[in-house]
Amino acid sequence: YDLVTMDGDSLAFYTYGALNQTIGFNKFFVTTSGTVTQPSTFFTYDINPEWGAVDSEPLMFAYKQDMLVAAFQTTEKFLVFLIDGNNQDVHVIDRNGMEVNDPTTEYMHSFYILNNELGYFTAGTNIYKIDLVLDDFALFYEGSQSGTIYCIYSYCDDYLIMFSHYSYDDGLVVDGDVITQTLYDYGFFGMSKNEKVCNNYYYVEGWDPLYWLCWTSLVNIDGGTLGGMTIDYDYDGCLTRFHSNVTKSDSTFSCAVKDYINGGELISGVFTNFLIRDGALYYDNRFPNLSIYQPAEELVGLSEDYMVGVVGEWGQPRTFVLVDYPDNSIREYQYSFGDDTGYWDYFNSDEYIYMIGHNRIQLLKLTLGNSVEEENITPVAMILTNYPNPFNPETTIEFSIPESGNIEISIYNIKGQLVKTLVSEFMPKGKHSVIWNGIDENNQAVSSGVYFYRLSSESEVRTKKCILMK
Repeated sequence: YDLVTMDGDSLAFYTYGALNQTIGFNKFFVTTSGTVTQPSTFFTYDINPEWGAVDSEPLMFAYKQDMLVAAFQTTEKFLVFLIDGNNQDVHVIDRNGMEVNDPTTEYMHSFYILNNELGYFTAGTNIYKIDLVLDDFALFYEGSQSGTIYCIYSYCDDYLIMFSHYSYDDGLVVDGDVITQTLYDYGFFGMSKNEKVCNNYYYVEGWDPLYWLCWTSLVNIDGGTLGGMTIDYDYDGCLTRFHSNVTKSDSTFSCAVKDYINGGELISGVFTNFLIRDGALYYDNRFPNLSIYQPAEELVGLSEDYMVGVVGEWGQPRTFVLVDYPDNSIREYQYSFGDDTGYWDYFNSDEYIYMIGHNRIQLLKLTLGNSVEEENITPVAMILTNYPNPFNPETTIEFSIPESGNIEISIYNIKGQLVKTLVSEFMPKGKHSVIWNGIDENNQAVSSGVYFYRLSSESEVRTKKCILMK
C-alpha cells in the first residue's frame, strides 16, 4: 500500500500505478470485524501519448481535507487529481516556462497541493505557484544563485514553510499566496518532521548531513510570523524526539519522548506531559503521569476521554496503559499477538486502534462500561480510590478485587521511583483498605507533592494519583 487513512471505524488502504499511458488508483478496507475487502479500482486516467512518458512515481500522493490528492508528471505536463467521493477533478498543466538558474538542477524537488485552488513546486533554485483555477503556474520566488534547493512543508492548515535544503541561506513563511516572513539563518536545515502538539504550536525536527547535527524545536506562527523554542541541539547523531503527540488542551500535550544515538539506535523512551506557557516549555506532572511505564512506544488519543500508551520492546508482549480521564484512573493490560516484532503505524477512531506490523494488522477495541440493565453483575475490573485527597498526614486507600490472588499496592513519586510498598500478599476477592501515612521504605517522611498509588494483581494493574499537602 502507498497510503493509509481512517474511513469511519475502518482502515482504508490506497495504492497507485502508472502502466504504459494509464494512471490508476486502487482501494481496499480492513474492517472492525477483521475482514479485508478485495482491492478495487476507483479511478483511471488515460494519458495523451503526445504528452510524453509518465513517471511511475507520483509527485504527491496524500489524503487531506477529506480528499485524495495525487500529482504525476510526464515529459510535457503536470497532472493533478483531486478525488472526493464521486467528484473527480483533473487538472492538466503545461510544464513549459520554467526559469532555472542552474540548468543542472532542473528537476522537481518538492511538490505540494495546498487546496483545490492553489499549490507550489520547486525546480532548480526557484519556487513556482500552481493556479488550479486557470491550470497554469508562474514563478513565485526566485532563489539565490548558490544552488539553494527548497523544500515545502504544510504548517497548521493555512501556512506553508519553504526553506533551503542544502544551505542556511533563507526560507519563507507563506499564507496562501502571500509571503508573510523571510527567514535568514533560521536553521530549518533538512527538516524531516512536522506535527501539531497543541494550539498553534508544532513540533519540528531536522538534521544537517554535512556535520551530522540533529535538532528539535517547537515553533508557532503568530500573525504570519514564525517563532519557537529549541528543545534539544546535539552532535554525533544524538536526537531527542517527541513521538505520537496527543493534544489535551490549548497549552498541554502528552507524547513519548525518545532518545536516539548512533544513527537511529533507541536508548530510552518515556511518556511525558508538557505545558506551554508564555512561550516556554515546562514538564507537567499532573494526571496522567505515565513515566513508570517504559520503554514508551506509542501514545494514542481515543476521543477526549481516553488515551492509550503502548509499552514494550521488539520481540516482547506489549503492555497497553489505558488513561481514563473521567474516572481519573490508569488501567494496565498485557497482550501477546504471537508476532511482537513491532508495529510501523498506528491509526485510530474513538473506539478502535489499528496497529500495522510487518505482515499483520492488530485491532484493539475500547469497550465502554456495562449495559444499564446489568445492575447486580459481579465486577470484572478492580476498583481503586483513596480518601481524603489531598491528605495530611495520612490517606486511606480502598480497593476491590474481583478474584482472589496475589496483590501488591505500591506508592511512586512523580519520577516513577518506588517510595513504599504497602501490600504484597495473597488476598481474597472483595473490598479491602490500607492506610499510607506519608512514610517511605526507610521510615522517613516524604515531602509534599504528587504521588501515585498502584494496585497490581495477576491479571490487571491500576494507578491513581494522590496529593500530600503539609
